[in-house]
Amino acid sequence: MASLVSFRRRGWICVALIGLLVPGPFWPALSNGSEFVFDDIPAILKNSDVTSQSVNLSRIFHNDFWGDPLKSARSHKSYRPLTVLLFRLIVHLFGFNVKVFRSINLLLHTLNSVLVFMIARRWLFHLKAALFAALLFAWHPVHVESIMAGVGLADVTYSGLCLWAIFLCQNQGPICSMVEISGLSILTLGAMFFKEPGIMLPSLVLINGFCLDPRRRPIVYQVRVWLWKAIAFLIITLMCLAMRLKIMNFKQPSFKLEDNPAIFMNSFQARALNHAYHHALNAWLLLCPDWLCFDWSMGCLTPIFSCLDIRCLFISLFWVYLANILVMIWISNHRNSKCIISATGLSIASFLPASNVFFNVGFVIAERNLYLPSVGSCLIVALATQNIPIKRLAPYFQIIQLFMLVIFGLRCSQRSLDWKSELGLFQSGLRVCPNNAKVHYNIAKRLADQDKDHMSLLQYERALQLHPKYEHALNNLGNLYRKMKKPAKALEFLERAVAINPEFSTAWMNLGVTQAQIGALLEAERSYHQALEYRSDYPDCHFNLGNLYLKMKNLDRASKCFERAIFLNPEHKSAWANLILLKDEQKLWDDAEHLAKSATARFPEESDFPFHLANLYGKIDRFEKAEQLFLSALTLAENPNTSNGRNRGLYHNNLGVLYHRWKKYRLAAQHYEMALVLDANNFNTKQNLESIQKFL
Repeated sequence: MASLVSFRRRGWICVALIGLLVPGPFWPALSNGSEFVFDDIPAILKNSDVTSQSVNLSRIFHNDFWGDPLKSARSHKSYRPLTVLLFRLIVHLFGFNVKVFRSINLLLHTLNSVLVFMIARRWLFHLKAALFAALLFAWHPVHVESIMAGVGLADVTYSGLCLWAIFLCQNQGPICSMVEISGLSILTLGAMFFKEPGIMLPSLVLINGFCLDPRRRPIVYQVRVWLWKAIAFLIITLMCLAMRLKIMNFKQPSFKLEDNPAIFMNSFQARALNHAYHHALNAWLLLCPDWLCFDWSMGCLTPIFSCLDIRCLFISLFWVYLANILVMIWISNHRNSKCIISATGLSIASFLPASNVFFNVGFVIAERNLYLPSVGSCLIVALATQNIPIKRLAPYFQIIQLFMLVIFGLRCSQRSLDWKSELGLFQSGLRVCPNNAKVHYNIAKRLADQDKDHMSLLQYERALQLHPKYEHALNNLGNLYRKMKKPAKALEFLERAVAINPEFSTAWMNLGVTQAQIGALLEAERSYHQALEYRSDYPDCHFNLGNLYLKMKNLDRASKCFERAIFLNPEHKSAWANLILLKDEQKLWDDAEHLAKSATARFPEESDFPFHLANLYGKIDRFEKAEQLFLSALTLAENPNTSNGRNRGLYHNNLGVLYHRWKKYRLAAQHYEMALVLDANNFNTKQNLESIQKFL
């Protein structure tokens, strides 16, 4: 009894040690300034299901992970409503704080590491080996993406539910009661709604339980019970799969050649070779996580077309590795053999959804998808280093274990720092995939955001050298040339983009913007309508079309376009502002007042809307109300977090005009002078100040 208490006490000490050690390699990246990067931007920052508090929560269950309707042709069909709800809750409580997102991911990863320890402890018995397996999992560099990316929340949550289910069922033997089956069904649905591979949860529990049933019973009885259990689990999985297919309207997402070339190959042999190569690379990343890249598409992995390709040797080595696992099973004792089978089954079953075996996926390698499969590989390594036939070699293997942990921890820390900024992340990709057009494209985008136009231009051109039909690079290059006041070059690249992909609505819209700038208004109108033909719910396109109709003096159509843009995206500030000004120009002051009040309530931190409302009240001689709103706009403009601080000169000028009309000449002069301090070249303000001097 005393030894059992001591064993349990040491177990809790190990759990506390894991909790203290796991955050170590990630801490340098969390303690300094960081930013949302890559997939976090469309999935969190630009996803109205997350950002807009006015969005009906039920809409989240009809949209994909990126905020697009699941029935839309452009939807990726990634359905993770519980993850999106969790994003929304985090934003509601803490705002868009990247440290909070990453800290939550790290906390959940720490809990998952504790679960790995508790599972390993039941499998391996030796506390040191279980602790080694847990720390190897905790510091595995391939997990950095799941922790440092906000979207990695999907991986740590669904994996945590799977590990929790395995732990709960580990020593229970057969699960037969309806309560237990119902509980497992709920866990499966929860895991699947955090991320799609969660549908494998019953399979993982079944494999683990079959190999590690602790009770000694006749083999015939065990087989019969486990057969019934397998049937029950199969029914759960099929029901969840049917629900998932029904949600996505029984339609698969459309993939592009550059994302996963193997699925477009006509030859079965070529497809099998390439899939085997990808599986071997995934296994290599679990054993030696040196090649880590945020994106593995577009030339990162050149397809294999022949068995004579030297990379086929790498595939052979992968099968040798699997054969070694079979040898370990053969030479190990009964208990260890069952553990190795269960660990291997855990890795394989959890990887199956990403393997292209049962259905196609839109990637070749994605490090986040290795989060749960890595559990099995870490347990296998722990088993291999625990069971040393020659006892005098055991201390040397302990040194090897310590060396592995140090190397993994250092690589984990180094990789975490890559995720601190987008530019750093993209540049790290060049070290692994220098021929990946998408890496150069993302670097170019980031450089363009920093107004480094010449450097951005070179990166876009390199992306197009590697992938001449990269329509997104052509579109962005066209926009860059438009920004550089080279409309002819902009038109050339935008026309190439829509020629390559006639359904590329963004390129059609940008083509329309460029045509409108050079005065080709009818051509611009046709381009905008072409964009809306392929994407009718495109608020930016409706907004730009409204601006075009303003140029064409078609105010009614412009008004309808701005209203449509606001309907599709209630957070579209520019559409609100333009519609208010348009109603003002049409002398529809009641409508303009109503819109300005609504916009002020919706965007309480923005200074433009109280300014517009103040101008309206000034025109109808409601001077006191106008004065109050002008002062409010100026207060908001002083805030560095607002986007309209650059308009303070205009605000002071218009407030001066209000005081001028109100016959408060001294106050008017003060604000005219303040406006000139901010904008010394404003001719109207100078005239107004001169005209008021005689009243002072």
